[in-house]
Amino acid sequence: MGAVLRYDNVSTRIWINTTGAAVAPGTIVKDVDGKAGVVQGNTNVPINGHRSIAVEGEYEVDSASATTLAVGSKVNFDPATQLAKSGVPAGAEFYIGRNRLAKTNGQTVMTVLLNDPGPVT
Repeated sequence: MGAVLRYDNVSTRIWINTTGAAVAPGTIVKDVDGKAGVVQGNTNVPINGHRSIAVEGEYEVDSASATTLAVGSKVNFDPATQLAKSGVPAGAEFYIGRNRLAKTNGQTVMTVLLNDPGPVT
């Protein structure tokens, strides 16, 4: 499914596709500064092509049904499975934001505030 925008108040930046393959709109990518971004537009981004990515906003992101998270929990993304998950990022996984709504067992989508740093302590 890819990430689905829930609200249209987002901040964007230009991203260059250096992944080695075309990238579809709605795909979550990791930008050069480590921030997560959601590819915008309605056509695939070719290799070395430029496209806007959203770096803020509230998105629905696919996740495994067994994943459970409380509101405000850190959310990571596994580019191999294209699923959001909890826990410490491993391998190519990276932080994408905070969970906006509680996610219970059996749900296959979680709501994420993209790149939200969470509470400052």
